[in-house]
Amino acid sequence: ANQGEDVVKFLDQDGQLVLSMVHQSGGDAADYNFTTSSDINFAAIPFIANVLEGRVDEFGDKYSGLVQESGGDVFYAAGPLLDGEGQINGVVLVGKTVVTMLRQIHDETLAQITVYEAVGVPYDSTFYEPLPVDGDDAALVLANQNESSLRRNIGSRRGLNISNIDYEEILGHWEGRGNEDLGLIGVSLPRTFLVRASNATRLQITGLASFSLLLVIMLGVYIASAITRPLRNLVEASTEVAEGNLQLQIMPRGNDEVTVLTRSFNTMIASLNQSKADLLNAYDSTLEGWSMALELRDQETEGHTRRVAELTLELSTLMGFEGEPLVHIRRGALLHDIGKMGIPDSILLKPGALTAQEWSVMRRHPEFARQLLWPIEYLRPAIPIPYSHHEWWNGEGYPQGLSGEEIPLPARIFAVIDVWDAMRSDRPYRQAIDEDEVRSYLQESRGIHFDGQVVEAFFELLNKKIHVTH
Repeated sequence: ANQGEDVVKFLDQDGQLVLSMVHQSGGDAADYNFTTSSDINFAAIPFIANVLEGRVDEFGDKYSGLVQESGGDVFYAAGPLLDGEGQINGVVLVGKTVVTMLRQIHDETLAQITVYEAVGVPYDSTFYEPLPVDGDDAALVLANQNESSLRRNIGSRRGLNISNIDYEEILGHWEGRGNEDLGLIGVSLPRTFLVRASNATRLQITGLASFSLLLVIMLGVYIASAITRPLRNLVEASTEVAEGNLQLQIMPRGNDEVTVLTRSFNTMIASLNQSKADLLNAYDSTLEGWSMALELRDQETEGHTRRVAELTLELSTLMGFEGEPLVHIRRGALLHDIGKMGIPDSILLKPGALTAQEWSVMRRHPEFARQLLWPIEYLRPAIPIPYSHHEWWNGEGYPQGLSGEEIPLPARIFAVIDVWDAMRSDRPYRQAIDEDEVRSYLQESRGIHFDGQVVEAFFELLNKKIHVTH
């Protein structure tokens, strides 16, 4: 779903369909239809048979090819599914419809794209009515594929002359894995890219040029500077946007073309910023869903994750954090126990005391958290809390045995909050502990479990809350 793949299929070792996932057209990223049966004999398709038979060549053990299905032609990459002993248990197929591939190429190149069978019959096209290729021409393209391409004028054909634009098509070979010829691919571009200027535009340009010449003579360098200043502002603003500043807006001045360009630039940046915000909000909603799911699985006290996230943000702000770092701290707090997804239920949900071997497994959940989050680039800055919140100030914690200021400050802050909330909350095996007792425990654990400065700052935060309440 994250990669936006159209189709994913899982086959067993006999080539029978186990599960098919097909993305719903126009749906959200995670909207898939699931089926478990198919009329297609996948084992008879050559590139899938290569995977089932475990064939390996200079390109590896994965193969690709086209499959004609009821929903349209799909281009698949196929790879083996191996068991713990390295034996093939089945095949996974990841595919895009040919229509999707052509649309993506069209969106990126602005060209009209058509793919043809080897005999010149169109597979699919971004044209409404693609024109077949003569069989002799198709054979010629394939025969000379390493030397030349074929050009043909298709603009005068019905359905291909769009808005009076004549198209010319370049035909070449369409190859798959291992230089396998799948057919032909045609790229169609307008024969003329220039648009004639109207008489009004000519008059405007002439008048502007004459007036500009007069001003240059009269005012010289001053006018040159005035003309180039808005453009310099746009160039400087573009550089800042390229570096990631999407909060930028340029004050438009005047009513000329540069002003129109400036307003368009501002609108574009505002749209990008809103899109980024919407995407981050969607990400954060997903993280909250993860944390809630983990609480349900871990039988954690309801609301624990939300409470520790809020308190961690307040204490971090009190200790000088602001801006983007606070966002990463909140994400880290929400995901602080995400590594427990890798702990078996027999250990995580065990009602009694854990054995030494079970504790060694349980203590690996910070490592599991790092392995889970590191591939997700935007979550890497949030890793210090899930990975290091079980480290102790005196070095007796885990997983790395860090001590003192070797432990990231966000993890030191969260460790205090996590213990505070755990002791102050009702649990199935005990009632919530009195606040004074918890304060005494935190005070006694300074320099052992916790950073003393963090404990002092936390007491200051609690006292402020008590004062505000009263």
